[in-house]
Amino acid sequence: LRVSLSEQKPTNVDLVILIRHKAPHTLKAVVESGITTSRENAFMSSPAVMVNFFPEFPNEEAACEFIFLVDRSGSMSGGFIRSARETLVLFLKSLPEGSYFNIIGFGTRFEKLFPQSVPYTQETLDKATEHAEKLQADMGGTNLIQPLQYVFESGSLPGRPRQVFVLTDGSVSNTDSCVQKVKQNAHTSRCFTFGIGSGASTALVEGLARAGNGTAEFVKEGERLQPKVIRSLKRALQPAVTDV
Repeated sequence: LRVSLSEQKPTNVDLVILIRHKAPHTLKAVVESGITTSRENAFMSSPAVMVNFFPEFPNEEAACEFIFLVDRSGSMSGGFIRSARETLVLFLKSLPEGSYFNIIGFGTRFEKLFPQSVPYTQETLDKATEHAEKLQADMGGTNLIQPLQYVFESGSLPGRPRQVFVLTDGSVSNTDSCVQKVKQNAHTSRCFTFGIGSGASTALVEGLARAGNGTAEFVKEGERLQPKVIRSLKRALQPAVTDV
């Protein structure tokens, strides 16, 4: 490699040369022969092969089914339930056309906004937004396993991958059971989580997202919600890569 300078430079400073590959994404294979030694089965005696490739996937957003599980237990009162309302409204107003969705509030029990997931239309958006803006922390304790079980036992919509979003502020007594339930159904449903407030359980929020091939976000009081909502939604709209 020969390098020449277009103009004279001081010799008392470092010269930094940046080398970029002309076609970095080109499929290539490099074979290195082993080193012949007197020792049989020596580490360096075997040949090595390096394969370099850059997989490309169509940049397509899939029409999905979105299920929002919103914690409405007593611990969500005050600023936490306000953050949950704002987060949910942002999600609702950002869903793409062709989506289906439903909202399930949970506490000691759980209740659905719609009997089943509905098409995303102006009428259903208006009803869901009105519902979200009136959510209260009035459902007692925190029982997450029951709504999760209900969601996973419900039939999925053909051609619409299911994306489950969990919005919660705290922890549950059966974190391992909830994480395992999500993991068992990760082949049909991805799980994204929002931990609301500084006291949100890391084990629960990150555990559910990891088990469900999704991502976790934490929302603190006074933080801007829109960047995190949009980031999670964009990830949910991208097809999941499996069997890597």
